[in-house]
Amino acid sequence: MFGMSGSIATHALPKDPVIITQMPIKPKSLVATHIKRSASQLLNVKQPNTSESNPRPAKKVVLSPHLPKELGECIKNDVQLLRTVGWDQFIKSKKGLGEFSDFPFCHPARRLLLHYKHHGAPVKFKTRQWNEETIQKAIDRGAHRSCHDYLDFLEEEFVSMIKKKQWIILPHNEIAHFKDLRISPPGVIPQRERRPRWICDYSFYDVNQETLELFAEESMQYGHALDRILREILLADPKLGPVYVHKIDLSDGYYRISLSPHDIPRLGVIFPTRDPSNPLIALPLVLPMGWKNSAPIFCTATETVADLTNSTVQNLRPMPSHPLATLASLQDEEPTAAPNAPPTSLFAPNALPQRDPALPPSHKPVAYTDVFVDDFVALAQTKPTRTYVRNTLMHAIDSMFRPLSPLDDPYRQEPISIKKTVEGRLLLAHQKDCSGLGRRHYIPNYPFAPTPSPATP
Repeated sequence: MFGMSGSIATHALPKDPVIITQMPIKPKSLVATHIKRSASQLLNVKQPNTSESNPRPAKKVVLSPHLPKELGECIKNDVQLLRTVGWDQFIKSKKGLGEFSDFPFCHPARRLLLHYKHHGAPVKFKTRQWNEETIQKAIDRGAHRSCHDYLDFLEEEFVSMIKKKQWIILPHNEIAHFKDLRISPPGVIPQRERRPRWICDYSFYDVNQETLELFAEESMQYGHALDRILREILLADPKLGPVYVHKIDLSDGYYRISLSPHDIPRLGVIFPTRDPSNPLIALPLVLPMGWKNSAPIFCTATETVADLTNSTVQNLRPMPSHPLATLASLQDEEPTAAPNAPPTSLFAPNALPQRDPALPPSHKPVAYTDVFVDDFVALAQTKPTRTYVRNTLMHAIDSMFRPLSPLDDPYRQEPISIKKTVEGRLLLAHQKDCSGLGRRHYIPNYPFAPTPSPATP
């Protein structure tokens, strides 16, 4: 087809001469009036009187007086913005520069990650949309009782999440016309020595059960993370020194991946208030805690980071120093045993453990990274290897989630948790509290139980 069009263009006939006639020019004001009148007649729309100095005031946003002032201001600002620009532009303004980087790597998951970056995570159901009666019953039922014991915490928490552009809260009457709106009850889980955790109960009204599993199943590998870590320690050669462990946490976790804008109302939750007469609906702009697809979608990103780290380390690719490398290495030292940690050895501390001869030979220092959802655990022997593995892991995280930029909102945080870095969570240690792996585990300083020393009584 392209060849035919080329031959036609070569032998095209000359164009007819263009005859320009002098037309009488109307005054500019008359032309503008004529165009305006013609458009008005064609569209059958009454043109507003733009000469009015005071535009018609918008409908006032009425909220409960029991709401804290700061939270009420956040809700009012979002309602006014939504009325002004509409849903699509409203969500676009919340997204900003996004959380994902430009993915400067080759990986089988890259195409799927690009879809999440540009379109968001999809939320699709097996069943039809809810009717007004079902929605009203969910509103009347309200949140779980656990929320009412933590109202102050929730109000403070949501101010922070709204400023970070992770959640929004809107009055129900502002979004009642949304076709795909569903409302689930939230709950609060108290945590020992930590802040309580807000979670959405998407199983209460079968939202989880009716969700289509649109995700990469192979990304769900964290169930055996501890087994893989212990295997690498078991196969390590003790002649190369003890296996050091460092753990890197991501800040905001699931909240790094956005939802598809038009699917957001499907994961709405009722926000608990002191005045149930004016119901508020919280809508997640990102993957929420409690939704069945949040973990596998998020693990698509974190498992890719672990793959990139291991691939780079195995091929010994050079890696520049990471901006946080100095901060992370400030507390690298010989660690002391944790207060409640089990003893690392029941034998003489200077006795070199004898390696099981049945194990395959290993002449290289351990250099391995694994991940449990959002907790990265890296293993390494020898000082150069330890520094290289940690540095490579931090660069891999930056290749997935965009580091801070001067153009970012002041409430956005660095993907690598700065708080835990300062606390020494990234330090290299013989033993490590890996409570993020589901249970509290202390990884010992030797890859296996040493044989008893003759000098030990």
